[in-house]
This record gives sequence, C-alpha cells and structure tokens, in this order.
Amino acid sequence: RLYIGIAFYKVGEPSKIEPDWMINGGVPELKKQLDLNDAVPEISGTILFREDYLNKPQTQQAVSYLQSRWGS
Repeated sequence: RLYIGIAFYKVGEPSKIEPDWMINGGVPELKKQLDLNDAVPEISGTILFREDYLNKPQTQQAVSYLQSRWGS
C-alpha cells in the first residue's frame, strides 16, 4: 500500500518558497493535494504530518475542511 504524506505543519506558516499554504488557511493547497491523491488509483491514502498541528490556531480552518471532507 502507498500512503502519501502531506506536510500539515506548513499550514499557516509564511514561506516565500511555498506561499500557497498561507492562502485561505491553506485549504486550497490541502484540497489540491488530497484531490491528486484521490485521483491516483495506486495511492491508498493520506498521512498528515504532524499530529500536534491539528490543534494549532493557524491550522483550524484546514482542520474544519478535513472534518467536512472526511467526516468528524
């Protein structure tokens, strides 16, 4: 099985190299990566790195998106 890791720790973190993680709470970038994972049949799922970032203030918009996408 192949699981793809998403760098959830980048959500809400300013970066000149990857500014998309700052746009709308990182939701569009997160959605783009999850949609790509779903579109590739060989990918079995997604892993978020790091778990403790699920409780950070800057990730709450992305967490809400994940709850609506995956169920709470």
